[in-house]
Amino acid sequence: MSEMSYGPLGDSGLMVSAVGIGCNAFSRRVDLDGVRGILDAAQDVGVTLLDNADIYGDPPGGSEELLGEALKGRRDEFVLVTKAYQRMLPGPFGTGLSRKYLISACEASLRRLQTDYIDLYLCHEPDMIVPLEETLRAYDDLVRAGKVRYIGCSNHAAWQVMKALGTSDRLNVPRYICQQVNYSLVARDAEHDIVPFGVDQKVGLMVWSPLQAGLLTGKFRRDTPRPDVARINELGVPGTVDFESRAIACCREVVMGSEVAEIISRTSTSTSPSSSAAASASPRRATPVRR
Repeated sequence: MSEMSYGPLGDSGLMVSAVGIGCNAFSRRVDLDGVRGILDAAQDVGVTLLDNADIYGDPPGGSEELLGEALKGRRDEFVLVTKAYQRMLPGPFGTGLSRKYLISACEASLRRLQTDYIDLYLCHEPDMIVPLEETLRAYDDLVRAGKVRYIGCSNHAAWQVMKALGTSDRLNVPRYICQQVNYSLVARDAEHDIVPFGVDQKVGLMVWSPLQAGLLTGKFRRDTPRPDVARINELGVPGTVDFESRAIACCREVVMGSEVAEIISRTSTSTSPSSSAAASASPRRATPVRR
């Protein structure tokens, strides 16, 4: 890898590395020693951004717990991102973006991560029930309390982020500095509105699964058996699957992935850096998060 570059995320002073590490596999396929090794390797190449969520791990929360252990003695050397919204507890108070749940979820993440602050706290999905004003005022309280430094969102439509920005301005509370979306060489829907919206409104871009769940690693070829070990075997292709004709859609994606691998192989490079580079080539700060 060439020398790591850094830049501000969106219209903020939060400096992040051009590539981040997704923590979805921690406690599922990666144990504590593995997490420590990943952080060691990240420091060796200058990666500073770690992307987690309360729902990650087996059981949920396990990823944050392992990351908290592995970060001991080097917490301030990384930009720690985590998320809330997904169901963590049974009953009516175990999910969402209400004041009651969001503050409790943040405090639970802080305990698991063994830290007193989160650098960037994202809402994992939009909450179509809770008033946006309530969510943003709760975020403001967390920022004022010193528990959260910056806020952002994940898996939102451009209009939802724009509505949040306008509401933040009206309430005079912190704005989302970034949006996290699936974006890769074969999942390019974000180019229609999310990317140009981010440029116009100075909202940074965090890209999840720039290798499309392993499809763009070069392991998937048209004339070779499907690999036994690949994250894409565990889920549908995020962001691009036609769920009414999954088999057809997956076949199309494998052909596309194979063609990408063949094209890149002719340029004497590897698919992983090239795919991540393509995902990070958009204006404003685009940080591919590898999972």
